[in-house]
Amino acid sequence: MLLTAFVMTVVSLTVGSAPRVAGAIVVNPAVVADTQHVTIKVAGMFCESCETSVRVMLKRTPGVYSVRVDSKRGEAILAYDPKQTTPQALVDVINRLGYKATLPPADPTHTGG
Repeated sequence: MLLTAFVMTVVSLTVGSAPRVAGAIVVNPAVVADTQHVTIKVAGMFCESCETSVRVMLKRTPGVYSVRVDSKRGEAILAYDPKQTTPQALVDVINRLGYKATLPPADPTHTGG
């Protein structure tokens, strides 16, 4: 009887769950179409703790899908929804942490699209 209760509990916990693959991220295709990417230069990061604090605050920002922070390169690379946030807003998040974040210069040859 105890084994039956255990099996029923395990089955009830897994029914309706989406299949998961280790390391895989399931993304809505509509989200991917609207995703923008930006690399922000960040001065003042010296260690993994710095990377973590920047990454955590950026991930908390609405519209941010992914964040990679590298203190050695002095940059944060983000994928975000332009309907929910802007590159300048992301720079402001980093600057509020006490780092000096800057956007890359605009590309004069980029015409959009």
